[in-house]
Amino acid sequence: MSDDIERFANGEAGFASFRDPAWHRLGKTFQEVLPTERVLAEANMAAWNVRLIPTVSMVEGKMVEVAEKFTVVRDNPVTMGQIDGLGVVGKKYRAVQNEQVFEFGDAILAANPEAHWDTAGSIRNGRVVFGCIKLPSDTKIGGVDQVDMYLMVMSSHDGSTGVVVALTPVRIVCANTLRAGLRNATHTFKARHTESVTGRIEDARKALALSTDYFEQFINTAEQLADIDVSDAQLDELIESVWKKPVDKSDDGERRTGLTRWENKVEQVHKVWNGEADLSGLDTIGEIKGTAWGAVNALTETVDRYGRSTGKFERMAGFNPHAEDEKTKIFHIATNLWLPQPELVTA
Repeated sequence: MSDDIERFANGEAGFASFRDPAWHRLGKTFQEVLPTERVLAEANMAAWNVRLIPTVSMVEGKMVEVAEKFTVVRDNPVTMGQIDGLGVVGKKYRAVQNEQVFEFGDAILAANPEAHWDTAGSIRNGRVVFGCIKLPSDTKIGGVDQVDMYLMVMSSHDGSTGVVVALTPVRIVCANTLRAGLRNATHTFKARHTESVTGRIEDARKALALSTDYFEQFINTAEQLADIDVSDAQLDELIESVWKKPVDKSDDGERRTGLTRWENKVEQVHKVWNGEADLSGLDTIGEIKGTAWGAVNALTETVDRYGRSTGKFERMAGFNPHAEDEKTKIFHIATNLWLPQPELVTA
């Protein structure tokens, strides 16, 4: 799975990031907080002049217009005079400029002076664009494990998606992390290209403001988990609660294979838990080892980086795009196992 970042004829890329370069090392890195228009310019995403033109086809040497079909085009940002086709859409489709998409982020920046644009990028040759705002809500669980929160905006110019605004703990830098950001989003707001995007910016700001309560609840729960000591035996209890151990029937090849996979997964969790999983020698659990929060992270890292469906490029990006439901399940089971539950009141 590639990064899909757009490359231009002059060797530049459709990407820019604040201070920390992305893993793909493409695009520009800016060192100071920049306003939206400057971020778009750094990422080669400004003034595309996205518009619709009638779709035509060559038939027997003649140009024939295709009824109720339009081609989305833009002005190439680095090659003067070049016009790029981005997609074919229907008559109800409305072109949305990158500047309009990023206005959703402007509404959040206005309400959060400490927030700033962190990344902006163009993927699939300009058919999809994204931006990522770093929100001033980062915290360290147990004083050591940092959790960040971002506001991501995205849209397409080929009709594949509308405008999407979401809160996510994932820093968006490429197609891979864009998918991960959407799957990990706590709150999502969408606007179709068939309606007025400008009129919905205020609605998005209000809806996303409500989600701060959810993030605070998540942090509070994680902090409680970080204060609970967990032994290897309790880690195994969590593992078996999340992934039921298959019955050992040696004469049944399928059951034996399932048990072997389960045993391999358990072994991998313990390697992560003990700081022995990463080939670089980096202990990814660190100071949260021995806590309930460390146990949650050991299981979720195993799902993210060592799942059966996780390929080489997904491991490079640091996530498994097929496993978000499983990770949510891990968090909720750990909460039920180790945190006091409210008592039921009966009449």
